[in-house]
Amino acid sequence: MQVAYQDYLIRAWQRRDRTPAAAVIHTVLTAYGLDWESTGADQDVLYDPTEDCFVVP
Repeated sequence: MQVAYQDYLIRAWQRRDRTPAAAVIHTVLTAYGLDWESTGADQDVLYDPTEDCFVVP
């Protein structure tokens, strides 16, 4: 999926998006004084085991 909306490109998530997305989440949590829990509540940002159950078209 890839759709243009005004000046934005909307596309399907890709595995390469994981690290930049994690960085954004980490930055926002830190800005609000919250801890980044890479082995706790935030671990699904780094790895989602359900991905192994689906075939990427």
